[in-house]
Amino acid sequence: MGLSALSCAAGRKRGRASERDELSRAEAALCGAAAGGASRILTAPFDVLKIRFQLQVGSIATALDRQRLAYRSVLSSLRKVITEEGVIGLWRGNLAATYLWIGYGAVHFPVYEALKVELAGLPALAPVASFLAGGLAGLAA
Repeated sequence: MGLSALSCAAGRKRGRASERDELSRAEAALCGAAAGGASRILTAPFDVLKIRFQLQVGSIATALDRQRLAYRSVLSSLRKVITEEGVIGLWRGNLAATYLWIGYGAVHFPVYEALKVELAGLPALAPVASFLAGGLAGLAA
């Protein structure tokens, strides 16, 4: 669960735990969207570096190739991107992926919550209910 989802859940428990203890579908979608967007924004620099490593020509396997590689280690790659493109370079191309994760979270979170409640009523599935709910919610998203 992302930080935003935890904030949503904490706010829900603090604010009106006496009224009801579950999120509405709209609240769950909002929490999921916030968690998806926040997690994508926080992990984007690692994704940028991973893609740079994957797309460079050459092999990391040999010492000779290693001298020709533009991106050799995480720290040197981080320095290179910041030096050449500025800190904003670590989030290059992040907007479309952020929209993707916002949408994914907005669907996944409420579907998971609803399935978890539905599957709780089936005692035979109790050991795997959370696993099934997560898998099916992932399929829906």
